[in-house]
Amino acid sequence: MKRKKSENENCSSAESGKTKGSEIHQYDKIWRENLRAALPGIIDKILNIKIAESESLPDKIQVTWQRETDALWKVTDIYGSRFILHIEMQVSEKEIDMANRMLAYRAMARQIYRLPVKQYVFYLGKAEPSFPTIIDEPGFYFEYQLISFKDIPSSLFLASDRPEEQILAALGNYGVEKPEAVLQKILNKVHETSESGLSANKYLQQLRVLVQLRK
Repeated sequence: MKRKKSENENCSSAESGKTKGSEIHQYDKIWRENLRAALPGIIDKILNIKIAESESLPDKIQVTWQRETDALWKVTDIYGSRFILHIEMQVSEKEIDMANRMLAYRAMARQIYRLPVKQYVFYLGKAEPSFPTIIDEPGFYFEYQLISFKDIPSSLFLASDRPEEQILAALGNYGVEKPEAVLQKILNKVHETSESGLSANKYLQQLRVLVQLRK
């Protein structure tokens, strides 16, 4: 016989759900605040896309229905190729509908802008992501690229002169270094490159939030 959950258990579950939702909102807020400054370095160093010209497009795509993206750019690379660059940031490792979401974004972007679309999902969590990256059906195949921040060397972000990129080192691969040593390097870099004490405090507050993803 199935045991009914007590009122305390239900409250605890509800509180846990609220906490998780609040954390995801905080991560999303940090990404959107730092997007303009951090994204060029991510595109160049991690995606290895060498941009000659770019235009930030509206992050809301609407045909007969609307979808909101994390980043959507119209890009011309140094070889003259023109395409739409679409990037999503993902915190949860269990987004089972991710492939369908990316397919919807791609179809709408292609219909509106009439250009090829390159799509990347950056996963920020510590656990191994379990969501699908491929849809493979009779007569149809779709795939997007998944990149996990914990596979990217932290040194790549620490080499930047932008605090918005430097704090992302907390989510990267520390290699043989201890977490405390990496965090100290981030703190030092942020203090060195921030325009003022006020802006440094803002980045350090964001760093405290990002560190929670590594726990």
